[in-house]
Amino acid sequence: KNFNCLSFDNLTEVDIDKIYDDNYKLCINELNADIDDFGYFIENNQDLKSMLYFRIPDDLYERYNNYIINESDKKNDETNTERKDVQTSTKNTQLISRNNNNYNYNDNKIKSEYSQKHYDIKSENNEKTGKTAEEIAYNGLKNNFPNIIWHSKNSKIPSDRNKAPVGVTCDMWNTDSSGKKTYFEIKSSINEFTMSINEYNSMKTFKDDYEVVLVDVKTQTITRHKFSELEPLKQVSQYAFYFEQVEKDD
Repeated sequence: KNFNCLSFDNLTEVDIDKIYDDNYKLCINELNADIDDFGYFIENNQDLKSMLYFRIPDDLYERYNNYIINESDKKNDETNTERKDVQTSTKNTQLISRNNNNYNYNDNKIKSEYSQKHYDIKSENNEKTGKTAEEIAYNGLKNNFPNIIWHSKNSKIPSDRNKAPVGVTCDMWNTDSSGKKTYFEIKSSINEFTMSINEYNSMKTFKDDYEVVLVDVKTQTITRHKFSELEPLKQVSQYAFYFEQVEKDD
C-alpha cells in the first residue's frame, strides 16, 4: 500500500539455475580458469559466489584474477577436466571379509619417514582421483536415476552444488516420481574405504535408501552397496571397511 511506485505487472519468471550456470561460465571464460580449480576458489570467495545469482561485475578480471590457481596447476588437472561422455558399467558383486595380513599398508609407516611434500602430493592425487571417481559414478548412475543431483564440491554442474539434501551427508542424491529419495556416497576404491562419522551416521539412519558406490577408476566400473552388507565389514573403533569383491550372477 505504501509502495505504489512499485509495479509487479511486468515481472516474468526467472530461471535461477540458468542465471547461475550462465554467470559461472562467464567467470570461467573471463578469468581463463580451469572449471575444477574455480569451483574450489569460489567456495572461499562468498561475495563472488552470491553474484553468480545476479550480475557479474565489469571489473571481474581485475578483482579476482590474481587469486586463480596458476597455469601449472591447471595443466596438471587437464586430464580430469577434459573427460566427457565417460562410458561406465555397473557390476553386480558382493563384499566378503578378507585376510588383512595379506595387505601392506604404507600409511602405517612412521610419519617421520615421509616428507611434507610426500603428504601434499598424496593429498593432491587423492583429490584428483576422487573427482574422477565421482564423474564415473555420476555417468553410471544417471542412467537409472535421471533426476540425480551431484552436489559435492567436485560436481561438473555448478548449480547442483547448492542442492545438498537436508540432514544427510552424501555426494549425490535422487528423487523419483513417487518422491522416494536415494542417497549415494562415492568411494574410489575396490577393497577398502573410510567414512566420516557424518557419512556413517547417514548410512545407518537411512539404511534402505543410502548406498555406497565403489568406483574402480582403472576399469571405469561401479558397484553399489548398502548398510546391511557393509556393517559386518566395519572395523572396531573406526569407520573403515576392508573387503574383497566377488562377482555375483545377475
